[in-house]
Formats: sequence, C-alpha cells, structure tokens
Amino acid sequence: MLRSVGLAVAVLAAALVVAGGAESYVHPYGNRFPYGDFPAALAIQPDGKLVVAGSVSAGQVLVTRFEADGSLDSSFGSAGRIVTDADHGAVSVALDAEGRILVLAPQHLFRFLADGRLDDTFGDHGVVALAGGQFAALAPQPDGKIVVGGRTIATPWSFLLERLQSDGGPDPGFGSGGVVTTAFQYFADIRGLALQPDGRIVAIGADTDALGGNGTNVLALARYLSDGQLDPSFGSGGRVRTDSCGGVYGSASVAVSGDGRITAAATSLVRYLADGSLDPSFAGGKPVRLGFNASKLILQPDGATVVAGEGVLNRSIDGAVVRFLPDGTVDRKFGVGGVVADAGQSFVAAALDSAGRIDVAGATPDYFNSHIAMARLLPDGRPDRSFMPPQGATVEELRTLSTPGGGLRTLLQADRIPVAALSPDHRRVALVRSFEGRLELDVIGVDGKGLRQLLVSPFRGDELQSYATLSWSPDGRKVAFDAWPVPLPASGSCTAAPSQGVTYVIAVTDLRLRRLATGSAPRWSPDGRRIAFQDGQKLLVERPDGSARRVIGAGSQLSWSPSGGLVAFVDLHQWVAVVSLGDRRKRRLALGRAPAWAPGGRRIAYERFQCRQVLNTDCLNVIGADGKGLVQLASFRGDVFGPATWSRDGTHIAVPVWPRPSPPSTAGRPWKIAVVAVNTGTTTLYGVGDAPVIPGAPIQWGEGRTFFFVLRDIPGTS
Repeated sequence: MLRSVGLAVAVLAAALVVAGGAESYVHPYGNRFPYGDFPAALAIQPDGKLVVAGSVSAGQVLVTRFEADGSLDSSFGSAGRIVTDADHGAVSVALDAEGRILVLAPQHLFRFLADGRLDDTFGDHGVVALAGGQFAALAPQPDGKIVVGGRTIATPWSFLLERLQSDGGPDPGFGSGGVVTTAFQYFADIRGLALQPDGRIVAIGADTDALGGNGTNVLALARYLSDGQLDPSFGSGGRVRTDSCGGVYGSASVAVSGDGRITAAATSLVRYLADGSLDPSFAGGKPVRLGFNASKLILQPDGATVVAGEGVLNRSIDGAVVRFLPDGTVDRKFGVGGVVADAGQSFVAAALDSAGRIDVAGATPDYFNSHIAMARLLPDGRPDRSFMPPQGATVEELRTLSTPGGGLRTLLQADRIPVAALSPDHRRVALVRSFEGRLELDVIGVDGKGLRQLLVSPFRGDELQSYATLSWSPDGRKVAFDAWPVPLPASGSCTAAPSQGVTYVIAVTDLRLRRLATGSAPRWSPDGRRIAFQDGQKLLVERPDGSARRVIGAGSQLSWSPSGGLVAFVDLHQWVAVVSLGDRRKRRLALGRAPAWAPGGRRIAYERFQCRQVLNTDCLNVIGADGKGLVQLASFRGDVFGPATWSRDGTHIAVPVWPRPSPPSTAGRPWKIAVVAVNTGTTTLYGVGDAPVIPGAPIQWGEGRTFFFVLRDIPGTS
C-alpha cells in the first residue's frame, strides 16, 4: 500500500496480507514520464541518498536518485533521473568502494559518477559489453574488482560468473580469462551474489531438473574461492541443491553473516552452516515456506532476517516485508503480526540504512502506467512519517458529482479508499479505507458527516483487502463483505494452504459480526433472503444464516435481477450469462463483462472490450434478459471500466471512461463519467477532477443526478 501520484511501491505479501504497511509515505514522480517506470534494485549511498535502477517500458536502463528524505535529487542526471539505451533495462545496482554507481543490465555494465555522468575511465566511455551470457547479479569487491553473475547462452544453461578489473577489463586471475561456468543438473542460472570477508563468492540461483523432475526448479547455491575455483569445503564439490517449496520463480537473494552462515531466500527462506549443510538452529534445519517470491533479504545486526518480495496472492499481485528472529520464527512485533503487506501492488527492492531503517522500492501494476515509489519502514515495521516531504504524499477521496451544474464535492479524504458502496436508501456509504497503516470498514453519511468505524483489520485471523466487495442488505441494517486469511510463513512444510476468501456479515447498528461462508464477492439479493458469492470459479447462493447453500454456476461478476429470481454473471468463456434460481437453467447472452440489471429487470447493460474489432474502442451495450434486442448504446475511444450504474427510472446509464486523446498524446488522460440516454444513446461526459486521476471504486448513482465515486492518487495538500 505504498502509494503515490500514479506511482507506488509495495511492501510485499503474497501469502501474507496485513493491509496497510507503509501506505502513502512514498515520493512519487511517475506521471511525468510517459511510458511507465519499472524498478529492479536499490542501493543506499554513505550520505543516505537512495539509488534506484530499473527500466522504462521501452526497454532502456533507468537510474533515479532520491535524497535521504525521499525527495528527488535534482543534482543527479536530468532532474534526478537518467535513461540510457541498453538491453532490457537494469537488473541490479551497487556502489563500489569509491562511491561510484554500478548498474547491471543483462548484457552491459555501466559505471556512473556521483553526478550521474558515465565514468569515462571504465570500459568504453563508462560501459562494458558482457559477452557469452545473460547477467542478473552484481557484487563489487572492496579492491575495486567487480563480480557479475548470470547464465550461459548455450543450453543447458550453467551458472556464469565473470570478474572485471576496476577499469572494466576481464580479470585474468579469475577462472579462465575472467570467466567461470558451473554446471548443475540441467538448466541453472545465477540470480544473486554475496561476498564473504575472506574473498569467497556465494552465488544463488535455480536449477531445473527438467528430465527427472518434470521441470521443477530447486534452489541452487555455489561457493567459489577468490580465484574462481569451486570451494571443495562447501556442499558437494562446491554446490548445494535444496527444495524451495514448490520451485524458484523470479528473483532470489543470498547474504552471509559474520560467522560464515549463509541465508538464502526464494519461495522459501533457508539458512546454511558454513559448510553448506542446513542449519539445525534455524527453523529446525528446514526451509521456511514464504508464500511469495523473495526479492531481497537483509541480515540485521541483531541476527534477525528481513525478507521482502512479491507474489500472486488471492486475487492480486501483492507485496510484503517479513521479519524473522534468529531461530527462524516470525517476529510478531514487526509490523502487524510479523508482516508489513500490501495487496494489489508489488515490491521489488529493499536495503537497510545506517540507522537500521528499511528502505523499499517498487511499482504499481496498473492497467495504464507502472510507476516507481519509495517508502521507509522503521526497525519495528512502522512507516517512517519523516520520509519524504509532505507534498509528495497522495490521497484518495470519496467524492460526489451532481449534474448538471452541481459540481464536485469531497466527502472523505484518506490515504486509501479502495472500496465504497452506497446504501439502498442513498443516505450512507460503506467504505474500506486505510487508517494508521491498517484497513478498516467504515460508514459515512452522504453529507460527509457521521463517520463511524465498524471494524479494523486484521480480525479473527482474516484481513480486509484492497479488492474487497461490499454489499448492503436491502433494509440497510447490515453489510456483507469478504476478507482473506493471513497465512504466515511456516517451517517444515512446503504445502501451502489454499488461499480462499471468507464472507462476513456485520450489523451496522450493534456491530455484531457473523462469519457466513467460505467465498468472496458477496452480493445481497433484493429481497434480503439470500447472498450470492464466489468460491473459486463456483457461483453459489445461501441464506444469511448460512443454510441452503447451493451452486448455481461457474464464473464471476455477479449481479442480481430486481426480482431476485435471476442472476447475471460472466461465465468462464467470458460470456455474459443469466441463470434462473428456480430451475438453474443458464442462458448465454453475449460476449462481454460487468453486467448490470436495469431497474425493470428486463434488460442488462454490459461492456464490450474493443467492440466491433476496433482497437482501443470499448462499447456500452444493452441486451434483453432473454438474449434478444441487443443494442450498442455508445462507443468510446478509450477504456471503459464498470460496472455501469442505472438511474432509478431506467432512462440513463452512467459508466467511468478513460478517453484516449486524438491525436495520441503522452499527456495525462483525465477520467470522465459518461452518462448515456438509453433511448437515444446521447452521451454526456463529466469531468471528475483537475488531475489525471482514476476512479478507485465503481461509480454509484444516488438521488437525482448525483454520483458517488472514489478518486485515487491525488497529490496531497498536507
């Protein structure tokens, strides 16, 4: 939940979701750059400045430097940023003994001076072309030499190490002409490096047993002497292979403690003794299943280990930071229950500063642009509020738009408001918002008054999510919502429990909470007698007391008919379909998404992506519940993100759109609310703000022509 103006990092949490972490304490800069930025690595200078390396979507190397307080360093490159042509962007960054910045791309190594200029004394005007492989890891030695690691081009892949002298030339005293290759069982590649004080080199990566193990990746480590020879005192001939709980996917990280023990992280966390055997004092000598892909591990002076990473959890890409005690157990005093996490965003880099604080960098995986952001955690996992100037923060707002002529009004401002739902009587709004680093469920009046907290996450071992679903009971007395378990890392087992949503119902008056069923995306029926929800791909209905549960189909995006006898949804083949609860007969209507019933119950509005095979054009269509009378009401050159919402009299439909400028432009594209007359197709577009903001929750039609919606990534004012 690290957020910013169109740009965010994530404190990761794949199988661990503690909402809130370091949300909003991030410095943004991404909206100024047209193609999106993707961070990959982070290094901290002795003066506290932070260097982030990565790529832009065009594939160039990106290097950005921040001041110690999180503001952009204007003295570096061009306004704090450098973009250099190379192959596929940067994958690693480090500082050499003289404070120069080393940036590794898959086949090039760059060295920059402190002001961002390329160092002409290194390679060819600051660049060394790396031949013979694809490189992913970087480790500068104290004597000025530089070790890079990756894989060979020839198959089957092998570990590939190359050591360069300070001027960028190959080191003849390392391996054969500066190059070392190490074969494992089949396909092997280096993804991380660590240097020991005695000059030995530890490499971590993956080894794929494609012949005997059906392509399963295992954790692979090798240790080399300072001249590049495999260290015979480590593992079996210098090599170690360890099952990493389901494989090694993406990044891996390794670090060596002062006593020579080696800690490695990928999909699990493992500690080895100096000889390569598993350390029995750490998690009983077994891997600790993380539930996510580790991007970086950090050894702290007190013997604890901080692991940061990213992975697919529940319904989104998530990021988290977890702290482990020296014995391999989770430090429950860190963050919330041991974890700082963020659903819906990714975390890719971390570093420990001189004060013991954890600096993190990451990206927001949105549909439009990926952006970089920075955040800082205190040693106990709390967000460091002193990091970055206040004007760098962003907020989200619950707003109303009254038309015509009523203008915009802000009801509530918070670090984050990912979900909101208007009550049936149009007098209250239920919402999920971030407060003090956690998510909570609140209710507020449509006049912006009477904010009331219903529930704070986590609760009963479950967590609210950024993509929660809220649904009011028809009488306005209860709210159904979904939450997700918080499975912490576990040692001794590589079997992760399946992550399933859980539906709860909370009474708005007395706050009584009832756990209803396993399942997510609850939708209350119009008569209040049933709740529909998803359990994996299955669609189910049951009574609010948990009885009479039955399957009605398979798919997603549920929508009740006004009578409560039919349910529209999107099936597994991306068709809008309708199922009768009486006989459970299903009728396919049309290809599309986000079905929304008309008040009369005879028609359904839905969206069609790239309608009529026109690129970048989405359509708003209406079709009868019997599959007849298909009408394309409106088309938009741009993106439509529903679901649509009908006026109470059924004469108009409103939907959020993101128009594409003509001619194409890299400038910000402000969101609009499109109001379409059902009988004529006449469309009116209303602006929702001055900045290129994005609705964070579906728009909802209130009384008359008043719309409720959430805007995200708005520059803060305090």
